[in-house]
Amino acid sequence: MNRPAFYLVLAGLCGLLFFWLSDPTWGVYQPETRVIDTATDARVGTIVGLVGSAVTLMVGLWLVTRKSV
Repeated sequence: MNRPAFYLVLAGLCGLLFFWLSDPTWGVYQPETRVIDTATDARVGTIVGLVGSAVTLMVGLWLVTRKSV
């Protein structure tokens, strides 16, 4: 197995987990005050983080499927 590709897959999965859990709407931390403002402010960062992590995961999976020379 290609180790750098495995590390990209691992980084993509960790990134997806981090951005999903740290979102004020979907995640573990649920602030008690100003929920609407917090969710609105964090939405863009969460979406960018999830998309970036998903791209990293897809590139890693693509590299894992390729034969190493």
